[in-house]
Amino acid sequence: TMDPVHNMICLPSLCKDIIDTPEFQRLRDLTQLGATSYVFDGGVHSRFEHSIGAAHLAQTFATGLRDRQPHLGISQKDVVCVTVAALCHDLGHGPFSHTWESCVLPSMGIHHHEHEQVSLKLL
Repeated sequence: TMDPVHNMICLPSLCKDIIDTPEFQRLRDLTQLGATSYVFDGGVHSRFEHSIGAAHLAQTFATGLRDRQPHLGISQKDVVCVTVAALCHDLGHGPFSHTWESCVLPSMGIHHHEHEQVSLKLL
């Protein structure tokens, strides 16, 4: 995958399977930066792009640890698990997520809603 920040990103095939799901594809329609694009024209980053970038960075970090510190016993399976966790960390976000969680939902009498829990349910 080509990325405007990280250039070429190569993720494990399991990640590609997850990316192809409707649950992950919906992240294309969720802005990472809220209403920032109304103030800064370049602030047009989606949670989809953010999640792929996070997976890339997590994979790079975990691979670096594995290669530079073999005494830790980090396996390739561990690297894939860390990569998938980073890829999926925002699955439960909704529109204007943190504002939605902290302002809108409480005004509707809904408390203790956290996007992390929704992410777990989607998985």
